[in-house]
Parts: sequence; structure tokens; C-alpha cells
Amino acid sequence: MKKYLPIVILSFISMALYINTIRNELIWDDLHFIFSDKNIHIISNIPKFFTPHYWRYEFPSLRKNVYRPLRAISFAVDYAIWHTNPVGYHITNIVLNAIAVVSVFLFVKSLYKNNKLALLAGSIFAVLPHHVEAVAWVKNRSEVMCTLFFLLSLTFFIKFMDYNKNYLYGLSLLSFMFSLMSKETATILPIAIILIGLVYAHKTEQTIRIKQTLLFSLPYFAILAIYLFINYSNFKYDIGKH
Repeated sequence: MKKYLPIVILSFISMALYINTIRNELIWDDLHFIFSDKNIHIISNIPKFFTPHYWRYEFPSLRKNVYRPLRAISFAVDYAIWHTNPVGYHITNIVLNAIAVVSVFLFVKSLYKNNKLALLAGSIFAVLPHHVEAVAWVKNRSEVMCTLFFLLSLTFFIKFMDYNKNYLYGLSLLSFMFSLMSKETATILPIAIILIGLVYAHKTEQTIRIKQTLLFSLPYFAILAIYLFINYSNFKYDIGKH
């Protein structure tokens, strides 16, 4: 039980800070993305959210140069459960933020092998005021999801270097894909993988060479290239319309 105490503490802090947001209504873009987009009202439409066609022609926004299928899927799941009740959408945001806070703890713990430092980092992250908009505004859950999967990808990568288990490397790559599909901010992750690989190798006195670290980063860049191709196609379409 003691092992999980920091996770319980961080989850409680995070949820306590934002529990009052469940009283909020859906506003502005929330209404546009959730109520106006009939695609998310049918759960079987989930595969459609991965297609560029949806983001070019059916996504209810003037901006077509985005590709965020994971957020759309989360809205579809919320709608299937809660329909138009805003409480459920805010609960989802609160829970996602709590998991993101825990992911900060797991990342710092895996990097520095220090529970107290990881708990401190997670606590600071939880109370930072500039996260309010990302949690309180439903449509901005894309930022929370991106952060969550970004940190999980880095954490799995570090654990892969620790234990040399291929499934951990696979989970890191999968988390990177989820992060990209949440928000385009995740495009910087391959650089972070290289930096962490080099710094981590030095800190732990392991014999991970620069060539190895660069080799490990190649699949991340390949995933990024595919994502940029999809996003660039959407961007060209958006420019062409105007």
C-alpha cells in the first residue's frame, strides 16, 4: 500500500483542485465540437476520426489544419455515456488531469529513482495555475491527453533502457502515437528521446553510445513523418479553401 501512497496523494490533490468545475456548463467551442458534430453522437463512427477526410470536410471548425482523433474519440465515448450532461464531460477532464499528474510522478521517479523528488514534482505540476484552462474547458482536454501520453512515452523509454524489454519500447512508441493524435505539441518528443537517452546513459554510467540512441529514435521520427504528412495535407487543404 505504501508503494501506491504517492499516486493516491497526487490523485487526491489534483481532483480536489478541480472538483468545482463539474458545475460548469459547456461553452463556446465545446458546444461546436460536441453538440454540432453529429459524428460523435454515434459511437460506431470512431474509425472515421482517424481519416484525413473527416478533418478536412466534416470537422466542425474553421481550422482544418488539425488532426486530433483521440480527443474526438473521447467526446464520442462521453456522449455515449452522458449525452448532453456537462457534468460527465468535466469528470472526464478531471480524471484525465489526475492521471497526467501521476504520469509526472512516474516520469521523474523513473529518471531519478527518487520517490520524494517525484512526489514533489507531481505536486508542483498539480497546483500550477496555468493548467486551469486545459482542465476547466472541456475542448482543451487535448492538452491534458497530449501531456499524459508524452510523459508515458518518455517513462516507457527510460524503463526500456533500464530493463531492455522490447514491449516497453513498443509501449513508448504507442504512447507517442497517442500523444500526437491528441495534439500536435507532441512533435518535439523524438528530440526529447535523444536528449534523455544521452543524459540518462551518462547519469547511470551505461555504455549506451550516441549511435545506439540515434538508432532508438528512428522509429519515433518515422511516426512523426507520417503524422506530419497527414497534417500537411490538411494544412494545404485549409490554405486552398482561403
